Amino acid sequence: MKKEKGSITVFLSLILVLLFSFLLTALEAARITGATAYISMISKLSGESLLAHYYFPLFEEYKLFGVDAGYETSYFSKEKIKQQLSNDITFGLEGIEGGLFSFEKPVVSINEYKTMLSEEGEGFLKQVKEQSILDGMVLGAVELFDIETLSDVGNVGEVYQKQEEALRKTDMITQEILRLMELVDGICMSEQGLSIDTEGRLQLHDAFIKQLVCMSQEELSKAYENEEVFETVQQGIFSPKQLAENIKQLMIEAMDLEQQIFSYDEEIKICKENLSIVQEQLFFNLDIEEIKELLLKEEELKEEKKRLSQERDFLVEEFDLILMDASEQYDSLKRKLDNIEPLILEALHILDVLEQKQIIARIAVEDYETFLVSKKEELSEELYEVFEQELNNMKLYVGMEEQGYYVPLMRQSLQKNQSLLQELSLSGFSYSNLEQIKLEMQEIEMRIDEYTVEGLWFIYGEIYVTQETGYSIVETLEELLTEGIFTFVGIEMEDISEKELMGQELPSQLNVEENITEDLLECMDSIVKCIQEGNLKELLEGVTETALNTIALEVYFNQYFGCYMEEKNDSKLLYEREYLLFGKSKEQENLVCMILYLIAFRTLFTMLEIIKTPQKMVQLQNMAMSVAGITGIPLLISMTKYMMLLLWSVEEAVIEISAILQGKKLPVVKGSGGMLSYQEIFSFHPKLVAQKVKLIPTIEKGAGYQEYLMLFSLTRSIKSKVYYAMDLIQENIRYKYRDSFRMRNVLIQVDFSIMTKLKKKYDTNLFSEQAYELNWRQRYSY
Repeated sequence: MKKEKGSITVFLSLILVLLFSFLLTALEAARITGATAYISMISKLSGESLLAHYYFPLFEEYKLFGVDAGYETSYFSKEKIKQQLSNDITFGLEGIEGGLFSFEKPVVSINEYKTMLSEEGEGFLKQVKEQSILDGMVLGAVELFDIETLSDVGNVGEVYQKQEEALRKTDMITQEILRLMELVDGICMSEQGLSIDTEGRLQLHDAFIKQLVCMSQEELSKAYENEEVFETVQQGIFSPKQLAENIKQLMIEAMDLEQQIFSYDEEIKICKENLSIVQEQLFFNLDIEEIKELLLKEEELKEEKKRLSQERDFLVEEFDLILMDASEQYDSLKRKLDNIEPLILEALHILDVLEQKQIIARIAVEDYETFLVSKKEELSEELYEVFEQELNNMKLYVGMEEQGYYVPLMRQSLQKNQSLLQELSLSGFSYSNLEQIKLEMQEIEMRIDEYTVEGLWFIYGEIYVTQETGYSIVETLEELLTEGIFTFVGIEMEDISEKELMGQELPSQLNVEENITEDLLECMDSIVKCIQEGNLKELLEGVTETALNTIALEVYFNQYFGCYMEEKNDSKLLYEREYLLFGKSKEQENLVCMILYLIAFRTLFTMLEIIKTPQKMVQLQNMAMSVAGITGIPLLISMTKYMMLLLWSVEEAVIEISAILQGKKLPVVKGSGGMLSYQEIFSFHPKLVAQKVKLIPTIEKGAGYQEYLMLFSLTRSIKSKVYYAMDLIQENIRYKYRDSFRMRNVLIQVDFSIMTKLKKKYDTNLFSEQAYELNWRQRYSY
């Protein structure tokens, strides 16, 4: 076949066109890839350029990076950030016009940004961690605090809390028990407790339930235990059996006399008859000799009649006296028997109330017992025995033991006695039926042995009869921990900083987390809460915390913030570390909180030492009886004893804290060695504290003020500490540099997007668009 001319040329031309199009497409794709890489580079440079404008005073003072996005105003400006990024990116893109790359004007958008306050100060904490050098300083301080002993102290604090709760619940039954004491044993009660006369002796009611007790003096003395109470109570105790025996014997004597009187009446009657015969003979007889004999006989009969009449009158008088005595004793017996039944009815009503309150109290005591048993392995044997003894005492009061205030047994005894007394009801003394009265007394003698006092014996062994002292432990603690706290620890009011950290834009105002020391300035409550609510338990457990965040913050705080012992005069506040812990606006309030925390912490150690010392616990028992013994309730004495234990421990702690505030270091595990004697507890005053502080030796290895600051800080919420730290940083920079500075305006991260178009350069007409759309997202942070 004949080939046409030029066919090869056309074919090659087509091949070349395709090759050329392929090359142009490859070049265009390379341009897009290169443009994307270029935009990435420009965005990073723009982000770095933005963050390179960090606020220098913030870095200079606290080594923190952040852009002041308030731009010398008080308000964060997102648009200015966007504008700065847009300017930098636009400049970078326009600077290469005329080359391979040709961009349209870029559009910059801010997707997300973070300031120092974002995510609960996470950016602040991140920078602190990155710059803190963990040189073991904090861990070295923690080594001062023996973990085993701290755990023991924490357990004592928990047990004390549970015990105090159980005691308060058990105290609900106090009034019922006092009323039962008054009814059953007849002891007069006043609003202050036991009623005593001017000679300091207990006073008794005329009638009370246990008057029917028939026991020997030795048995009664043993039952009442306390000699003073026994000597008073035994004056009112009488034996109805013995009284009935007395009345019965009187009836027998009276009936014997009655028979004798009747015999005398018969003899007198015969004498009168004989006298009448003699007198009649005298009237008719004329013989002088016979008359003389009759006159002599008449005289003898008259003398005999007179003698018989006198003897009869004597017997009648004795008979009347016996009946009068018997009547009085009968009336006394009847009155006492009649008076006891209403008292039994009243006591039964009180038992109903007592039983309901015991149910509530018993739950608390059972919970405490369960808790104490669970702590047995964690407590030393001696500590466990001390707390177990008080537990057993509480069990008696809530009716968990039959030998205590066991309501069913008490009710059974009272109801049985009520029925018995109704059967022994006496109608009245009858002069005409002495035999009936004798039979009634025999019935009483026989039945009175059925009367029971089982379950009606109260605990008097610890009672201490004394005049009211008027001393209030609670008032003493309140006075010590409020008005006189600075004076007692040796701080003069004029030496306390009066600075305040005020402001409506503090970072911490965004922190709504509840602070466990919110009510700490209610001074009496603060100490009790620290021990009762387990805050110190958290503190003790926090000693072993090794989380990077916690330790990094402590290193940072120690480097940049001052405290009471190391003031920084160029700061808005002098006691900055104290502010980080408690967040109070006034310096004085933060210092008070710190002192109270120190006292509460040291109080537990002193309490542990006292509880472990039997001699001191005996002294506390004696003091508690002298203060609260007037109430006559051992339960109240126990409550007073532990209040006095708290008072003693607090006063010892005040001495130790005074030494610490003067720059001394003390052993952590043990206190100052028991500086106070128990006689000095009630004469505690600032001069005594100063004297005791001088006796405390200075040691090198111990815990001082800074170590306790660190210890307390380890257990505080990281969130609250971060916010309070930003408060101080903000206010210090505003104080020294620019008033418009706000931590909420400090930019630490930005997430932005770029949208632009790459103009076509080698158009192969494969795509309809006139330019290629390019998008890039960049996140940049410190």
